[in-house]
Amino acid sequence: MTCMLSHGALTCAPADQTALSSFSKHLDVAINGWPGPENGSSDCCHWPGVRCGRFGEDLRVVGLALAGRGLAGVLSSSLARLDQLRVLNLSWNAFHGAVPSELLRMPRLTVLDLSQNGFTGELGGAAPPQNASGMMIRIVDVSFNSLSSLHAGLFRGLPSLRRFSAESNQLAGTVPGSLSSCSELEHMNMANNSLHGTLGSLNFSRLGPIPGSLSDLRALNLLNLSWNALSGEIPRSLASLSSLQTLDLSYNELDGEIPSSLAGLTFLSCFDVSYNRLDGAIPDHGQFSTFPCSSFAGNPGLHGEYCDGQVGAGTRENDGGDVASLVEDVWLPFWLGMVAGLLATICTLTCLYWRRGSGQLTIFNRAIKVGLG
Repeated sequence: MTCMLSHGALTCAPADQTALSSFSKHLDVAINGWPGPENGSSDCCHWPGVRCGRFGEDLRVVGLALAGRGLAGVLSSSLARLDQLRVLNLSWNAFHGAVPSELLRMPRLTVLDLSQNGFTGELGGAAPPQNASGMMIRIVDVSFNSLSSLHAGLFRGLPSLRRFSAESNQLAGTVPGSLSSCSELEHMNMANNSLHGTLGSLNFSRLGPIPGSLSDLRALNLLNLSWNALSGEIPRSLASLSSLQTLDLSYNELDGEIPSSLAGLTFLSCFDVSYNRLDGAIPDHGQFSTFPCSSFAGNPGLHGEYCDGQVGAGTRENDGGDVASLVEDVWLPFWLGMVAGLLATICTLTCLYWRRGSGQLTIFNRAIKVGLG
C-alpha cells in the first residue's frame, strides 16, 4: 500500500533518482528547482513536480507533473524505468521528437498526458509486450501535437484504456482495428486529423460474453472522428454501442444511408453527420426526433419530414457567401474559445506562481487521485 505522508529519514530510491536525472539531461533547459550536476545527490522526492510514496522501506516516485513549465527537448525513455509511476503529466510544454513507446508499457502508469507539445512520428511504434493484459493505463492524451500515425497494434497493449484523445494532430492512415480490443473504452476523440479509409475495419457488433472479444466496446460513450477523410458507409454495428452518448462523424466523406438501427441508441444525446455525402431518409424515431437539422446539414441527398429543404444547405460546393457563413459559425467560436482558454491558463499560472506551494500540491493531488483510482 502506498503512503503519501511524511517519510522521516527515508529518501528517494537511487534507481528512481537516476531515471529522473537522465530525463533532465535530455532537456534543452534546466527544470527550475531541480539540482544540476554539481549537486545531483539531493533527494528527488523533494524536487518540484515529483511525488513519492512509501513502499516498505523505500520511497518510490509515483507521480511526475511538470505541465506548463516551459520544458523543451527530447523526451527520454529513461522515465519508463520509474516502475511505480502512476501519473505522468508533461502537457503544455515544447517537447519534440517521438514519444518513447516504453512509456505506454509502464506496469503501474494509469494517466499519461502529453498534450499540447510538438511530438512527431508514430505513437506506440513497438509491439506490445506478451503480458499486455497487465497494463493499467486508463487515460492517454496526446492531443494537439504533430503525430503522424498510430501503430496498428497500439491499442492491444492498452486493455484498461478508458479515455483516448489524439485530437488535432497530423494522423494519416486508417483508424487502427486494434481499438476494438479496449473493452473499457469510454471516450475516444481523434477529430481534426487526416484519417481515411472506412469505419468497417472496426467491428463494433461482436458484443457477446466470450472472454477476450476484440470488439467489446459497450462502455464507449463518446466517439469523435470529425474533420477527417473517412469514406464508405456508417457501420450498422455502431448500434451495438449501447452506452454511446456522443457520436460525431461530421466533415468526412461518408456515403450511403444513416442506419435506422442507430435510433435504438437510447442514451445518444449528441449526433452529428453534417458535411458528408450521405443520402436517403433521416430516421424519424427514437433519439433522432430530438436532433437539430444542423446535425445533418451539408448532405444534399438526405431528406426527412422535419428537415426537408434544410439538410442540403451549406454543402462543400457552396459559393463564397456560404463559405463566409461557415467560417463565422465554426471558426469564430473556435478562436473565441481558444482566447478564453489562454486567458484562463494565464490566470491559473499566475495563481500557481503566487501560491507555489499549496496551489500546486492541490492540483497534483487531484491528478494522483485519478491515477491511483
